[in-house]
Amino acid sequence: MSVKSLANFSEVKTNIASVPEKELHKYPSSLYNGMIAPIAGFAIKGFLWYQGESNRHEPKLYKQLFPAMVQSWRTDWNATDSLDFYYVQLAPFDGKDSTRSGKHLREVQLNCLNRIPKSAMAVILDIGSQNLIHPPEKYIVAKRLYYCALANSYGYKGISFNGPVYQSFKLDGSKMNLTFKFAENGLSPFEKPSENFEIAGADKIFYTASVKINTDGTLDVWSDSVKNPASVRYGFKEWVKGDLFNTAGLPASSFRTDNW
Repeated sequence: MSVKSLANFSEVKTNIASVPEKELHKYPSSLYNGMIAPIAGFAIKGFLWYQGESNRHEPKLYKQLFPAMVQSWRTDWNATDSLDFYYVQLAPFDGKDSTRSGKHLREVQLNCLNRIPKSAMAVILDIGSQNLIHPPEKYIVAKRLYYCALANSYGYKGISFNGPVYQSFKLDGSKMNLTFKFAENGLSPFEKPSENFEIAGADKIFYTASVKINTDGTLDVWSDSVKNPASVRYGFKEWVKGDLFNTAGLPASSFRTDNW
């Protein structure tokens, strides 16, 4: 983002007069000035954005910065309503940095789909690398962004571009029944249901959950340890290997039904 667009964020320091030259690339606006500003206004159809790790400590600030960045770029191109923006969700990573909050940053990115017009997100919860902060399977990442562009920017019909997105739940005795968008033909896998679900009661103590995928595309979640469930979480951890997909083979984002 430019210094001008960061003016409304007092938390972000843009005075780099005393910053050593070798550290300049880490400071706000420097990458924008070097890589985006020189091409602003060139004819393009949209943006592809691969989020890095620099914001992993500050999901609350990111919630405001990310939509503002998209808006500022569209303004730079004098195309506030026409340029598509497709981005990659942060990959899971088993880092030792205790201040890292990747699971909350992924949640913010998921919620930003409702805050950024003409956007879509490539989920890579299934192809992260436990010990590598840069997961190697970039070809899969590129394909998922490609699906977003073909389906939305170029109007190709019949192309799935989004994994299942949690929509709502209802209680069914000691089970929680979850519904999803972008799962019109159902969820998978059937043979080995997800091992990444947890369920809790009002005490907020989570237990590993059993899961059943139903023929109507919904999903039942329960645990014998939770008689009166109040919340379900899926993959809501720093490191997770995503294992919930729609029948197009696209993964679901980590999510939670609570705001605890």
